[in-house]
Amino acid sequence: MPNHKVLIVEDEPIIAMLLGRIVEGTGASVELAYNGEEALTKIRQGKPDLMLLDLIMPVKSGEEVLQELAADPELKDLPVIIITTKDRAVGLEQRSLLFLQKPFDPSEVKRLVREALGASESAQT
Repeated sequence: MPNHKVLIVEDEPIIAMLLGRIVEGTGASVELAYNGEEALTKIRQGKPDLMLLDLIMPVKSGEEVLQELAADPELKDLPVIIITTKDRAVGLEQRSLLFLQKPFDPSEVKRLVREALGASESAQT
């Protein structure tokens, strides 16, 4: 996964840093955002190849971030892995989303990141 940029959006700093270390283990570079508004700003500054997105956050929720991405033609195809303590998010079926349930297993995080980045590469070729 070299040269891939992954944005991790998680309001708990320790969880965000842990996810960052795990994702860096795939060879991808990582950027962190701690709320939905910060995530949207960072995405617009430089679109990542993948976003790991917590649903329950301050300022703007993960659902609100997904709605804004879906409304933007340049961002609507951004691959997203939803991080949640909820069961599979209701109402998010409009996109092909991968889900990561908290607490998560590091090997599952790596598998999902590789799957999402691999799918985005094959869509571009």
